[in-house]
Amino acid sequence: MKITRILNKIDRRFHPSHIYALQPDHDLLRENRTYREAKDIVLLSYPRSGNTWLRRLLANSILEAQQYPSSIQSDIPFETVVPSIYTQSIKPPCLHRYDEVCHRIVKSHEHRDARKHKTVYLFRNPVDTLVSWHHFVSNSPSLLQQFPWVVDLSIDEFCLNAVDGWAKHIQQTRHYKDILLVEYEHLFQYPHQMLANILDFCRIPRSNIDLDQIIDNQSIRKLKSVTHSQELRKGGVGHGEVELRPSTVTELRQYQQMLNVTWKPQVERSLMTTM
Repeated sequence: MKITRILNKIDRRFHPSHIYALQPDHDLLRENRTYREAKDIVLLSYPRSGNTWLRRLLANSILEAQQYPSSIQSDIPFETVVPSIYTQSIKPPCLHRYDEVCHRIVKSHEHRDARKHKTVYLFRNPVDTLVSWHHFVSNSPSLLQQFPWVVDLSIDEFCLNAVDGWAKHIQQTRHYKDILLVEYEHLFQYPHQMLANILDFCRIPRSNIDLDQIIDNQSIRKLKSVTHSQELRKGGVGHGEVELRPSTVTELRQYQQMLNVTWKPQVERSLMTTM
């Protein structure tokens, strides 16, 4: 397979782990790693794979399991229920109390944070993921200051360079022993079944949880009306294709097809267990 190469224009440090380490709160990231616990569950993904939406779904599920009322915008921020290792202190007093409902769930984009942990791995097709990643970087003044050459790349060049890292990020999970693979497209199409499967994997009791109400409250449509965050730029499936040349889409899909040979059977089995 012939893949366009533009590495001569790319800073090799352009990798999710390096980018997040350069953020103003990098001291928080280092501190958080000292508070990790062996029983933590890690929500792991390549950036822009939809984990903000999944975090919201999980946070509302945990709150309902504790008999808090479900709502679009809870008085308890979802970031304190399912925190990001990059932006929210995971020191116990800073987080919502789980009260034995489940183990703590922490979001990260880096495999170093998931090794030896029970892991939910969320992955999304490369076209939508990388187009969203391009917009995220291009609209971040702090990232552009660190990587000014990004403005000289077309969106197609950006995505063609980044897709190799996207594929390698997924491939690194093949040695994990306790992992649930979740395809964003399945979560989007079958939210009730997939959320139930994730909750069972995380051992969050569902007896007090109205999944349909949570999914309705946390629908992309409703969230966009109450949040202006770039975290929920599009949220659907297939939006990326309209922004790329057909030849670029074809190359990105070739990577996805290669991974599907390995991952699709396991993901399909995961989906069928809840159908």
